[in-house]
Amino acid sequence: MHGGRFDISERKASEIRQRDSEERLRTITDNLPVLISYIDRDTRFQFANAMHKEWYGACPAELIGKTVEEVFGREFCAPREAYFYRCLEGETVQLDIAIANETTNRLVNILFIPHKRGDVVQGAYVLSTDVTATRQQEHQLTELANTDALTGLHNRRHYEALLAAAIERAGRSKRPMALVYLDIDHFKTINDTLGHGGGDEVLKEFSRRLTGAVRKTDTVCRLAGDEFTIILENVDSVAECETVGQKLVAAMALAFDILGHPWNVSASIGIAWCPHQAATAHVLATHADAALYGAKHAGKNQYRVAGVP
Repeated sequence: MHGGRFDISERKASEIRQRDSEERLRTITDNLPVLISYIDRDTRFQFANAMHKEWYGACPAELIGKTVEEVFGREFCAPREAYFYRCLEGETVQLDIAIANETTNRLVNILFIPHKRGDVVQGAYVLSTDVTATRQQEHQLTELANTDALTGLHNRRHYEALLAAAIERAGRSKRPMALVYLDIDHFKTINDTLGHGGGDEVLKEFSRRLTGAVRKTDTVCRLAGDEFTIILENVDSVAECETVGQKLVAAMALAFDILGHPWNVSASIGIAWCPHQAATAHVLATHADAALYGAKHAGKNQYRVAGVP
């Protein structure tokens, strides 16, 4: 009998420890700013923390035993389904997904962790974290790293990536493209006369006019100092390149208003037109630079077009 009483007492103590452990776990998971759930192989909820109420208005206790689709619908499940089944195959996977409804608009990172017993996956632990602010900060940092601080144009670093992507697209579409190099004529004289503040105002106005003179699909970049470039995609002929050159020259014809004073600003422009898809960034740049030199040598304030053989 004594042994029996001992067994009962030990069992009660074990039950109390188990209950306390579960309460502690529940308290922790309910107060984390993360959506936590456990979903079995039949896609039924076996655990859900209190954040389900805050995010979706779903009481955690009412989720248990129900499938995800029963609770949230097919539209909710569709983008997550493939990741869940990859998890059931033993893979830890994650995705970012946008959630928008009447009460919230957030970007969520969802992590699926397989629950294994031996070699068998029993279900998936699912952790969903609001990464809206984090992704916005990452985007802002990327923008800062890729943007020229003075003009707001793409900088040299970003230009190289954008040109590589444009060349790749031209290869896939088999459409011609062009690369434009531009220098502001007599920019050293402008800086010496107006000071660096005036020179900066010229660069900013020059950038605005460049952007306004080309298509929205064209990519305008500032490489350094008064050196600019434009990536032109789907340009089918030398004649189209000449039209672009004419527009760019005309865009600078009206005097700039710099610190309250009119100032005549012009540009020398070199355009490399590539009718085929075999050219590299180096080849395009070499021909654009040669065309730019030709425009300078001819007296500036004009453009030259060079075809890439």
